[in-house]
Amino acid sequence: MCIRDRYNEVEKAIEVPRRTLCKTCGGEGGTKKTCAVCSGTGSLTREIKGPNFLQKITSTCTNCIGSGSIIKDKCKLCNGTGELWKREKVKLKLSQKMIEYDGINMEGLGDENKHGKSDLIVTIDIVQEGKFKVENRALFYSEDIKIEDILTGGKHEIELPNGKKIIADYDKSCISETKDGGKIFKKMLGNYGFNNAELFWTGKIII
Repeated sequence: MCIRDRYNEVEKAIEVPRRTLCKTCGGEGGTKKTCAVCSGTGSLTREIKGPNFLQKITSTCTNCIGSGSIIKDKCKLCNGTGELWKREKVKLKLSQKMIEYDGINMEGLGDENKHGKSDLIVTIDIVQEGKFKVENRALFYSEDIKIEDILTGGKHEIELPNGKKIIADYDKSCISETKDGGKIFKKMLGNYGFNNAELFWTGKIII
């Protein structure tokens, strides 16, 4: 998602591929019959005999994969899988508190089978745009500024991702030197960044 969408907390419709229950066979895969190999138990037991001992080993029936039954006539719609692939649109409400790679749990919107529905986990990838970027959950704004403008106490107009315009006052006390000997202006303004109460930069925009 882009910074602007996150900043304005818009609602997005995302298309999700998911497995759904086959309505024709109810997820069973077709007409079933008892497994002849395990007689419906789903497991097989074999005995190992030796001098003065008898050992019984139980394992899953490989013919029915432990279900106790096999499909006699496959469902023509799902070809015996009991599931169908579909692409469905779900609505995701973005929040300023979301960060990259957040796992957003959407209950009951994941894959479905005869045992129930799973959850859909959505991860967020923030696309940097224009003069804005997100770093350590703070909103950063970058602009080339003439050093003389800062020294004379000028002002700079900034348009936020929501279209609102604010004025940043230049202050030479905010100038620091970079590793390569250059100059950088850095100022922090409150109540214009992302809403996140967990960090020191709560509601801040870093210029």
